[in-house]
Amino acid sequence: MKVSEFNLMAQQSEHRWYKARAAFLKDVLDKVTPLNGRSLRILDLACALGGNFPLLARYGRPIGLDISPIAISSSFKRGMAMVQADAQMLPFADESLDIVVALDVFEHLPRDRKGLSECMRVLGPGGWLIFNLPACPALFSDHDRAFDHYRRYTKKELWQKLSSAGFDVKSINCWSFSLFPVVFFVRCILQKILKTFNISLESGSDFKYPVPGVVLKTMGLLAWIERGLIQKGFSLPWGVSLFGYAQKPVD
Repeated sequence: MKVSEFNLMAQQSEHRWYKARAAFLKDVLDKVTPLNGRSLRILDLACALGGNFPLLARYGRPIGLDISPIAISSSFKRGMAMVQADAQMLPFADESLDIVVALDVFEHLPRDRKGLSECMRVLGPGGWLIFNLPACPALFSDHDRAFDHYRRYTKKELWQKLSSAGFDVKSINCWSFSLFPVVFFVRCILQKILKTFNISLESGSDFKYPVPGVVLKTMGLLAWIERGLIQKGFSLPWGVSLFGYAQKPVD
């Protein structure tokens, strides 16, 4: 990922999207972690700037992995346990971890199936993979290119790849449902209109665009409504992202 995008990510750490994603992560951790006080071995895969560590530390002993020297340096300075490695070749023994958290990771991998296979290998029987991924291939744009994405996913494709890796998929939900029409218009319609008139926008991620505070608050409220609906078992028909969890079979 480009240094400029890391800087934007740091500035946007309080963005409602990151807060919503963390809330989904907490919901799943509360659901899958045992209540026996055991200190779980948790890998934060491609942890970037380590924003998940405070939450993960409530459930066990987190260790971060990232291939970027920027991420490693930033996290080390804050006292986080880190490993610099490729998510397609994890430097951990077979069945040595309880949970792998992979929030927006596999879209960065040329071989995403290899990454999923590695997660299966290092998880112990009954271990959990918790993941978030960008949804809807039609939305692929400069935002994805700025973050070095190779792809966006459909729910069906993701379910199939997880199952092929050996996971028992428990849940995959679309979210950012309310944001989807705006993102679709900007990335799929507006950009085509601008290209027709030979008007080009500055390349980079969507984070470069300033958003009024009232809009951010409204987006935050809508995200919490979506979270409530998903908690009650509703399946949203579309969204900008996919969140879910899968288990390594015990046998």
